[in-house]
Order: sequence, then C-alpha cells, then structure tokens
Amino acid sequence: LGVLEELGVRAYPTGSLLGYYHNEGVSDVDLVVYVDETPCDEAIDALSSLLEPLPEPLVYRWARARNATPLYYRRWAYGVYRGVRVSVVFAYRSRGCCETVAWPLGVRVALRGRVESLGCRTLVWPHIAVVGDTPLVSFDGLYAPLLYEEPVVRAEGVAGIVKHRLLEGEGVMVGLAEAPYRLSPLL
Repeated sequence: LGVLEELGVRAYPTGSLLGYYHNEGVSDVDLVVYVDETPCDEAIDALSSLLEPLPEPLVYRWARARNATPLYYRRWAYGVYRGVRVSVVFAYRSRGCCETVAWPLGVRVALRGRVESLGCRTLVWPHIAVVGDTPLVSFDGLYAPLLYEEPVVRAEGVAGIVKHRLLEGEGVMVGLAEAPYRLSPLL
C-alpha cells in the first residue's frame, strides 16, 4: 500500500483481510481505492504500473467464473502484486448519504449507443453512466471498467427510475440478480 501512496493513490485493504478469514492459498487481496469526482486516470495509471496482469489461463478462468469473456478484464481492476492476486474496488473519499436511488420497474428493455462516462462516478458502486440520453446503472462491478472507457454498447436489462444528483429519469439497470441482463461492447 505504501507504493500506491507514493504514486498518489489512497488505498486500504478490505474483504477477507479485515474479516480475519484470509487464506493465502485461496484468497485474493481486496483493495478499496479512494477517488474524487475528477477523472480517475492517475489512480488507474498507478494501479496499472504496480499490478501485473493475471496469467492468461487465470484470465480465462476469471472470465468463465463471471460468465463473460476476457474482453472485460482490466489489470488495474484485478491484477497481481508480488505473486498475490489483488481485486480493486473504487470508493469516494467523502460521499453523501443515499447518493443514488434506483427503482426497477420489472420491464425488460434493450439499449444501444455510445456510453458517456460520469468519470470516477462510473467506477464507484453502483456504476452509473449515460447511453444516449438514458441513465444506465450497473450493480455488477464487471462492467465498471467498460463503462468508464466509453465504448458503444448494447445493454439488456430492466427499466427503472434512477435518481442521482447528476441525473434523474427513466433508465436501464443491469447487474440485478433478480432479472437476466447483459452489457456488451459493440466493436
């Protein structure tokens, strides 16, 4: 963690390390990286320089376990440091209560278009971006790096009402365990 601090990134351990059930043979190290409302490029660059990519067989295992393809993998979100696997979660240094509220309406919808990232807001859970004029909320961390990079995507999810201090309106939600969903980049 000292190396990240030297690179200007504030990160703290969480997960199994804090719960005292960490098993070196199985567990990865979970880090919370604290960011501001500004672009996260500095933190991402620091994590990319510090973390090594997962070996290719582990990338495929990671993707298979997430029901995804290796296309979603980013080493700055899940990499290796000195032989230890590291998972990264982003959080705000200061965050207002109930910042994002989303009500699923239960109707399955599809959306296609270019993603407009909301900067660091997109990396912090729940992950929020805009496709066209439609708010997109992801409750699955798998999609956060993709949404941050602003590709053209196809989203299949549940219609809902989204209230956030930056946007409000009818949107699409993905990453709900209660409903089938998918978010894929269109190449």
